[in-house]
Amino acid sequence: MVNDNIYSPRRTVEGTFAANPRVLAHDALDIAGPGGLGFGVDIPNTLHPARGAALYIGLDLVTLTVIMESGEEITFAGIPGGSWCPVLVTQVVSAVAVGSPSAVDLEGEIVALF
Repeated sequence: MVNDNIYSPRRTVEGTFAANPRVLAHDALDIAGPGGLGFGVDIPNTLHPARGAALYIGLDLVTLTVIMESGEEITFAGIPGGSWCPVLVTQVVSAVAVGSPSAVDLEGEIVALF
């Protein structure tokens, strides 16, 4: 995967980028619920340029696998419910809730904020 992030590899807030740091979300998108985006689907408006979305996690997760803004896939373990995940992702690949052997399918439990 080609990383077309114009801010990479410099990840500091300086220059013209400093005038527009993303500290608050201006839009949200349900990932897991009925009618939500779904797992393994690119989050709209996060690929060109590669500027990912942060995540809100509403329930306890055993694992959360995502594609980072850099294009790398990573799995996070033991995420408590009600957490704000300050990582920038372009896709949620999968999620497994505590007590559930399969992927999460609950509205509002995984929300992309961008």
